[in-house]
Amino acid sequence: FLDRMNEISGIFPTDLREIIHFERLEYDQLREIRVRVNQNIRIQYGKREITIPQAPVSLEQIYQIIEKACEYSLYSYEDNMKQGFITIKGGHRIGIGGHVVTDNTHIKVVSRISFLCIRIAHEVIGCADSIMNFVCKKNRLAHTLIISPPGCGKTTLLRDMVRQISDGTWLPGKNVCVVDERSELAATFKGMPQNHVGIRTDVLDNCPKYEGMLMAVRSLAPQVIAVDELGGMRDVEAVMYCVHCGCIMIGTVHGLDEQEVCKRPGISELLNKKIFQRLLVLSGDYENHIRCVDLEGL
Repeated sequence: FLDRMNEISGIFPTDLREIIHFERLEYDQLREIRVRVNQNIRIQYGKREITIPQAPVSLEQIYQIIEKACEYSLYSYEDNMKQGFITIKGGHRIGIGGHVVTDNTHIKVVSRISFLCIRIAHEVIGCADSIMNFVCKKNRLAHTLIISPPGCGKTTLLRDMVRQISDGTWLPGKNVCVVDERSELAATFKGMPQNHVGIRTDVLDNCPKYEGMLMAVRSLAPQVIAVDELGGMRDVEAVMYCVHCGCIMIGTVHGLDEQEVCKRPGISELLNKKIFQRLLVLSGDYENHIRCVDLEGL
């Protein structure tokens, strides 16, 4: 895990690296690093929080982290920053908070960045083993939606499902297209996926979900399309289009459970029409807290 830890420690200025002592941390326990101006750094480490007691973080240090994460080219990351995040090598996502400048209803830029939430990406090979029989019932892959609050492992689970579907672990391997808007699933860096997403997988990296799903159908002839964090009505329209074109959809959505996400326009339509045939509801660590719902059997 040394290289993965270096991906994280490398974005911190030297003085903060020395204070945090990354060499004493185990990568597989590292979940999240919170950096807030004039406050101490807080690390989510396993199931506990560690507070770094040394001097509070300055605004200058926050901007040093941003500059390193953007490889000293803020302009090239401008579109990502408008959406409130930066994704670095390894698929680690840095959420940013500060003063948001808008033009009517559109975000122009996040300026005076004062808050960072660094989410650590974890690739867990085999974490989907326990649910693959469920989504591959009757020797066919079902349209599947993963429902989960933030931080419960939905992206990790989706990534391993993609790998197994692509490699043919349970059924004959299928051509998969990953629409990776936030570069978290494949963690593509300079055109090369850093994570294991399977031998029959194509990736549309840093591509908006709606446009990416339509592009995949038009240009890559996928049998399966995987997308993380479905949201607005345009995403729902694209899912319907892909399903009607004969693609199997595997996706995720933020939510506590199926009752909660059914209150949202669009997602409720997908569930009520049983476009998604299997639901995987995560309520905690993905290894132990997956509830399987068969909509075909209801």
